[in-house]
Amino acid sequence: MFEIRYARAEDIGAIEALERDNAQNPWHAAMFEAELRNKFAHLLCAVKNDKIVGLCDIHIVYEDAHINDICVAKEQRREGIATALTESACRLAASNGCAAVTLEVRAGNGPARCFYDSLDFKEISRKRAFYTDPADDAIVLQKSF
Repeated sequence: MFEIRYARAEDIGAIEALERDNAQNPWHAAMFEAELRNKFAHLLCAVKNDKIVGLCDIHIVYEDAHINDICVAKEQRREGIATALTESACRLAASNGCAAVTLEVRAGNGPARCFYDSLDFKEISRKRAFYTDPADDAIVLQKSF
């Protein structure tokens, strides 16, 4: 089993390693450190056997909520961690007065798009050439509460 909790400063090294090993375009330690200082950012992590196995970064700015990053360790996928992180972020947004949460996903990332579809996220727009390395459009998804 795993738990979802807020990230702490002492987690940054493990969070950076998780991103580096599992994300297509990983964030760096300084980016996560900045998130911990950002009053609008909420950096959640999934912990299993005292190891960080997932993360979710969401910004809540007044009534707007946006998920910036979700990452789960490859060897821990299909265990419900991404679902728990996403649902935790959505509950956090709703409890802060948000009516919806948005995020971007690569147009070519079929598994991620199916995952978000299973959580009732709906496509609201497309951002052409949003991603690089490799180039791809972003599909903007929204989940209303």
